[in-house]
Amino acid sequence: MNLPPDQVPAWATGDVRTMRDYARSRPQDPENVEAVIRDLDRAVEAWRADPARFAEHFGFFADYLMATAVPVTGYPWLLDKAMALQREGAAAPAITGEVALRLEFLGRQLDIVVATRDAGPAAMATRLASHCSAVQDRLIGMTSVQLGDVVRQAVLWMDQAVGVQEWSAAASAGELAARALWILMAVTDADLRLITLARFAAVPADVASVLLRADRPDDAAVVLEIGRQHITRGWRETVDVDVALRNEHPKLLTRFLSETESWRTAADEVFSETSPGRRRVAEEPAQAALAQVADTTASIRRQPGLAYFQALPSFAEIREAAAEVPVCYVWSSQYDTAALLVLPGGGTVQAWLPDLTSNTVTEIVNRWVCVLSPDEESTSSERETALTGTTVVLRPPVVTLLRKVLTGPLQSPSSYRGWRWGTVTLIVTGPLSYLPVHAWTPWARQPDGTGHHMPLAYAPSISQAMRARRSPRPSTPPRRLLSLADPEPRPASRSSLHCARLESTLIAETAHEARLLHGTDATASAFLDFAPRYEVLHLACHGMTGRDQPGGAYFEVADGTLTAEEIFGTVELNAALVVLSACRSGQPDRYLPSEAFDAASLFLAAGARAVVATMWPVDDLAATLFVCRLFQMWNWGEEMSLPEAVHNARLWLKEVTVGQLRELASIEPRLAPAIRRYTRFQAPDLARFGEPYYWAPFAYSGA
Repeated sequence: MNLPPDQVPAWATGDVRTMRDYARSRPQDPENVEAVIRDLDRAVEAWRADPARFAEHFGFFADYLMATAVPVTGYPWLLDKAMALQREGAAAPAITGEVALRLEFLGRQLDIVVATRDAGPAAMATRLASHCSAVQDRLIGMTSVQLGDVVRQAVLWMDQAVGVQEWSAAASAGELAARALWILMAVTDADLRLITLARFAAVPADVASVLLRADRPDDAAVVLEIGRQHITRGWRETVDVDVALRNEHPKLLTRFLSETESWRTAADEVFSETSPGRRRVAEEPAQAALAQVADTTASIRRQPGLAYFQALPSFAEIREAAAEVPVCYVWSSQYDTAALLVLPGGGTVQAWLPDLTSNTVTEIVNRWVCVLSPDEESTSSERETALTGTTVVLRPPVVTLLRKVLTGPLQSPSSYRGWRWGTVTLIVTGPLSYLPVHAWTPWARQPDGTGHHMPLAYAPSISQAMRARRSPRPSTPPRRLLSLADPEPRPASRSSLHCARLESTLIAETAHEARLLHGTDATASAFLDFAPRYEVLHLACHGMTGRDQPGGAYFEVADGTLTAEEIFGTVELNAALVVLSACRSGQPDRYLPSEAFDAASLFLAAGARAVVATMWPVDDLAATLFVCRLFQMWNWGEEMSLPEAVHNARLWLKEVTVGQLRELASIEPRLAPAIRRYTRFQAPDLARFGEPYYWAPFAYSGA
């Protein structure tokens, strides 16, 4: 097919995008594909006259042959032609680091495909794993654009290996993708991190599923940890370093910031340099600048409380957390829905549902997510119907999955040393995080013949759970409550919270000292000013997830809004418990449900030891009854533990009958008007809040 040059088509000597768009617009049949190849062959001599300008054109031609021409025409020898074109483009002088890296990756991909052609899937897997190892050794020092290319290529390699069931090779590619994404988020400018993360949001879950199939559960857990805190861990580190170093070691902080900026400038110069010789020269100061950053980072890690600074999470960290409370990861990927239980002894139990992929889960959950959108003015009836429809479909398979991993160890306790019945910490990521997985708790009969539901609590990530456990217990006098409830004025579109002030007043009566911010006193400035001084914080107001960008959760207060970022960035809490009796305070971020961006997670990051939040707009009376029952069962730490109190308060709300509510109204007359509205014309034995929509939104996170 090497035809002599004729008239070179204009589309083949324009920019690469024009060439790509033209080739893709042609019908994908042998006749048209061969016509495109002939046109590109005619253009090669023109490219050779200016190789620096046309290096990417050689790469596109090679990629077209590999990805399109060979599958369509069935001519395997075209791969050899593609390799020759790739080598010619890569050898062109005066190309940027970006182009050089992309041509390098194309060469690696061609090598993998040729290995498949010549020796089959096993050989392909060997070559793929080798290339992943070689690239991983070079990640440190790459620019953000280069790292983004690595993530994309590694994901393609992972899919390629999964396609032929070579799980070990797929795991190597997935590990490369996850590590490159972690470094990418660390070197990306703060104002671009959210956009960058949105592009690669599905990577951690997909990689975790592949690692699980490759029998690497420890690494799967670590990847899930990374995926839950790409942004929030960076935020926390920034705040912690600033607090720890600003006064004690200001020169160390200044040096770190200066050296980081110098390294980024040097790396950008390498990246943009078009001369291979000058690029090699520029690499030396860039590497020296990177070494300085590494040395200063090591100095920062030696400071008290900063050992984790810019360090990858480890399975040792997860094992340490699970020693106190078992940890169960639940996620959906393009390959399956999976659960991974990390036991107190460090062992793991895992299971997956290959027919329940993230696309399937997202499609099922979509109606529920839509009615939760701040932009849709849905009614409680519409939300209840949407939740019921979603759970009818998803609850059975997910319960089966949870039962396998959570009750499996009970069938053979000798195989799972350290396992015990009790609270399990859930870390749920992706579309399933919109659903009350905590309400799908297993039930098992104990040796003494009794049966119990297993309490399930949440954590945004293990690092945040451990931070909550290590947070010093409140140093303030006991039973001090700060409650913000029913702010005024409220937006015209917002309904009145009839029970909010009553809820605030009732729980205040259990405290020794209470400060109540009601009506016009319920301002953001007042809350932020008083919050660090109280043991328990309570907010009963309207809440909202971000409307315009990730991480925009906020509460509506008397003087406007109180954002989760304000709380996270401006106060260091001293709270044993934060109760967010506010709509959507535990709802996943609508843009990045895999990242821990909800208000509850950010309260934990701000120093709270535990948070109770709501996953969707809550019923006013149901919320008040739940919160009052919670305080009664917990009794400021003198009765049940917080996880048990939350669990049992939910079950009480689920089972309480109309007759029992009327008895409660006679005991507490202040609740009587609301209870009468809810129980009028109802049968005494009816469980008034028996539907999950009423009793299941309350989620517990923390220590």
